[in-house]
Order: sequence, then structure tokens, then C-alpha cells
Amino acid sequence: MQQYLKNMLASFRNIYGFVFLLGSMSRRERTFISDEQKDALRSAFQEGMTSVGSPMIAAAAEATGLAPVVIDNWIGNYRRSVKTPAFPKPQKTKLYTRELSAYNLFCRDLLRNN
Repeated sequence: MQQYLKNMLASFRNIYGFVFLLGSMSRRERTFISDEQKDALRSAFQEGMTSVGSPMIAAAAEATGLAPVVIDNWIGNYRRSVKTPAFPKPQKTKLYTRELSAYNLFCRDLLRNN
């Protein structure tokens, strides 16, 4: 399988004249945020660090030791988690409710009698 991929990559290089950067599209490792760091981020959020372009991000990054990109992601995730809807979603009423079919009624009665 690996040899097949190498051959495919070589053929793409020959045809298109460029190299695919396979490693650049990989995901980065998951960042674990400790409870102390979360508390510091929450207090900074309450003090006004509510948007991604906030100038307080650099100070929060220095205080927590996290990268600014991680803090940007945390702000977006935290904002979604604390966001309350402006109005509750109304329940949709069913337009049509189905009655039990004759077969289902028969099976129900049959199983009750046994």
C-alpha cells in the first residue's frame, strides 16, 4: 500500500510539476487545559475577553502558558456553551397522527392473551 502511494505521488509530481505536502494537512495534537487555566480563562472572559481579536488574549496566553490559537478556540467554544437562546424554540405540532394498523392491533391482542 505504501509503495502504491509513493508511485501515485511520483506520477502526480511528473504530471502536475509540484509536490503534495501530506504532512501539512494533519491535525495538531489535542491541547488539555488544566482547571487552573480554565479558571483564569473564565475570569478573563468575564473581564471582557469575549471576542477572538481581543487585545487581552496576549495577556491570557502569558498568564496560562497556552498558545493564542488555543485561547481563540477556547473563546469560541466557551461562548457557544454559555450562549442562551434569545427565544425558546416552539414545539412543532404534528399534522397527522397515524392510527394503529389492523395488523398491529391483531398482534397486540394476540400477545396480551398469551
